Amino acid sequence: MDKQQFEETIDKIGGLYEEGKDLMIKLLPSDRFGEDPDAERLYGVLDELRTLAATISQELHSNSGRFKLGEKAKDKVTGFEGIIIGRAEYLTGCDQYGLTPPAKDGKVEKNEWFDEGRIEIIGEGFPASAVMGSKKGGPNRDTPN
Repeated sequence: MDKQQFEETIDKIGGLYEEGKDLMIKLLPSDRFGEDPDAERLYGVLDELRTLAATISQELHSNSGRFKLGEKAKDKVTGFEGIIIGRAEYLTGCDQYGLTPPAKDGKVEKNEWFDEGRIEIIGEGFPASAVMGSKKGGPNRDTPN
C-alpha cells in the first residue's frame, strides 16, 4: 500500500464512519430495525469499516520495519533462504527477521533469525493476508530466544 492508497483508505474510513453515524441517528427511534433498508446498509457500512481497519492494521504491522512480512529473503552470510514470517524489534536497535524455508521431503524446516543488515530481498513472496486465519494464532514455535 503506497502513501496515496493509505490516505484514500483513511478518507474512506472517515466517510463510512460519517455515513454509519447518520444512519444510526436515523434508525434509533425506529422499531423496524431488521426490516429497514437503511439498517441493512448500516450493517454493510460496519462490515466495510471492519475490513478497512484490518487492512490498515496489517499494513502498519507488516511495514513497520525495513522489510515487509511475506517477502522472500536470503541471509547474506549463510545463503539461508525463506519467507520473512516475523520481525523482532529490540530496545538496543538490533532488529531481527525470521525466515521460514520451504519444506524438504514433506518436513517443515525450522525458522532462523538474522540481524536486519544480513537480510537481502530476493523475491516478492506473498502478502500476509494470504495466510491469515479468521482468528489470530498463538506464539510461533520458532521465535527468537
